[in-house]
Amino acid sequence: MENTDRVKDIQSELTKALLALASSDAWHRHLDVVAALGPLSLGRLSFNNQLLVCAQAYAREIVPGNVATFQRWHGFKRHPRKGEKALYILQPIPYKQEVEGEEVRRVFFRALAVFVEAQTDGEPLPAPAVRPVCLQGQDDGGAFDRLAAWAVSSGFVASVTVRAQETGERFNGYFEPATRRIVVMSHLEPAHRLKTLVHELTHANNTTLKLNRDDDEIAAESAAYIVCKALGIDSSSYSLPYVTGWADTKDPELLRRRIEGTGQAVVNSARKFLEVLEPAKGEEVETKAAA
Repeated sequence: MENTDRVKDIQSELTKALLALASSDAWHRHLDVVAALGPLSLGRLSFNNQLLVCAQAYAREIVPGNVATFQRWHGFKRHPRKGEKALYILQPIPYKQEVEGEEVRRVFFRALAVFVEAQTDGEPLPAPAVRPVCLQGQDDGGAFDRLAAWAVSSGFVASVTVRAQETGERFNGYFEPATRRIVVMSHLEPAHRLKTLVHELTHANNTTLKLNRDDDEIAAESAAYIVCKALGIDSSSYSLPYVTGWADTKDPELLRRRIEGTGQAVVNSARKFLEVLEPAKGEEVETKAAA
C-alpha cells in the first residue's frame, strides 16, 4: 500500500474511533469534566500564563488548578465567590500593520481576568470518566532514534534531548518554537517516547500554519496516532482521550468538523515522518534476501 493511502486509511480509522467515543456515555461525562487535559485545565495555558496564575495564586495562599474567565465558569454552572479578586493572564491579540508598504502581522497582549476553581462555588465538576493511559512496550524498530537523527541532521529541529522529569513537571515532552528544541522525558516507555517525539515534531511542522492552540494539539496527537498505528503500536488508550479532551465539544458533528479542519496538517506531518521511517528500496530488498 502506498504511504499516502495508508495515512488516509489510518486517519479515517482515527475519525471513526473518535466519533464512537464522542457518542458514548463516557465521552459525555468526560466533556463535562475539567480534567488534566480538559477545557478549564491550567495546562491549556501558555507556559508564561501558567507561571502567572501559579505565582498570583500562591501569593494569596490559593491552590492553583482549573482556571477560566467569569463567563467560562458560568458555562459550567459555577461562579467566583463575592469578594474574590481576579488573577490576570496575558491574552494575545493579533493584528495587521502596514510597514513600508507591506502588511506585517503583529501581536499585542491585553490583561485577561481569570479565576481558579478554588475561588468559585457552584455545581461540582464530576470526576473524569476517560483519562489518557501512557503506552507500554518497546520501539523494536528503533524508530525514535532514526526519526530524531533525521530531524536534527536535516535541520528540521535544532535538537532532540531525552532527559529525566524534574520535580513539578507533569508533561511528557515539549517543543520550543523560539529555539526549535524538542525535549522528551526519559521515564516514558520506549513506545510512548516515540509517540511523544512524533507529537512534538508535528508541533514543529505546524509552526507556519495559523492553528489555534486546541487545533494544534489535536493535529499533533492525531499525527502521532497515525504514525504509531502504521508502525504497529496502538496508542488509542492515550491518543483518543487526549484528542477528544482538546476538541472540547459534546457535538459529534462539531468534532468531525474540527478533525477535518486539521486534517491536512495531520496528513502532512504523518506522511513526512512515515517517509523518513520507510526503508529505502535497496535496504528492503536486501533485508528480504537475508531472511
